[in-house]
Amino acid sequence: MSDFGYYSALLGPLKTAGNLGQQRQRNELQAFQLLNTVRNQQIQNYKINESYQKQLLNAEQAAKKTLFAEVGQGQNKFTYGRKKDVDDFKAWMQENSSFEDIKNVLKEYNGNVMNAKLYGNLDHYMVQYKQQLQNNPIQQRTQKNLQNLKSFYKHALDVNGNANDVDIWQDTDQRAVVDITGASNTLDLEQLHLNNNGDHFSKVTINGNSNSITIDQKETGNKILFLDVDGSNNVQVDQKGTGSHFLDINLTDSHTLDVTQDGSGSHDAKIHLNGNPSSVTLTQDSSNDQNYYLEQNCSSANCSATVTQN
Repeated sequence: MSDFGYYSALLGPLKTAGNLGQQRQRNELQAFQLLNTVRNQQIQNYKINESYQKQLLNAEQAAKKTLFAEVGQGQNKFTYGRKKDVDDFKAWMQENSSFEDIKNVLKEYNGNVMNAKLYGNLDHYMVQYKQQLQNNPIQQRTQKNLQNLKSFYKHALDVNGNANDVDIWQDTDQRAVVDITGASNTLDLEQLHLNNNGDHFSKVTINGNSNSITIDQKETGNKILFLDVDGSNNVQVDQKGTGSHFLDINLTDSHTLDVTQDGSGSHDAKIHLNGNPSSVTLTQDSSNDQNYYLEQNCSSANCSATVTQN
């Protein structure tokens, strides 16, 4: 065998072994990349869950702050914060609880607690009053309001900064509270009734310029929108489908506003515009009631308003 033939016969198996080695390295690299992808996804899921839990905690704290006032320490550190709850509790305590019985017994025995317990049945009234406190109607009402407020604040979103892209899609429990501070942000809020129940509610506050806002409230259910925008922005609002349609929009600085209220049910639009230039287009398309109030303060020839009612 010539030298060429010998080396050719030797290189064949070596080349095959080299190819197998390269394939093994590629497989190991793919496995490492897959593992890294899985780890990154786990980290991302952890961050999302952590952010959600923080949002729930913030919602609970905001709800409690709305209903209760901190007055001390320990188990009795909170009391009712709303004047209505305070007044109603005082009235209930005086008219429908054992509190007055306790006062009368202590007064009868000249403030002597021991004699009031021995001869005036004070212990009975005390136990009765504690039971009444745990289940009083004002407490029941505030606990119900607390759960509703927690659910409300849970849907609140705060965005601070520039060039953010915010997309919100709600097809159940459609309540959104959105605050955006910054410039060149994009907000796309979709509230749809895929399950054909419930109302649409949105409260959106924007502070900043060159933001693009699109809000859609569609399908069945009442539609309610409060929108406050401070800055030069483009806004598009669609309220379509059955149910009542209501919106209250306040815009300052230069802006372009396009609003459509379409579908059976009452239509009510309140629009306040300040700034130069401004352009507003309002369309109310339905056979039912259509009402609008439009206030446009503008000192420029480039301001316009177009209202169509069909």
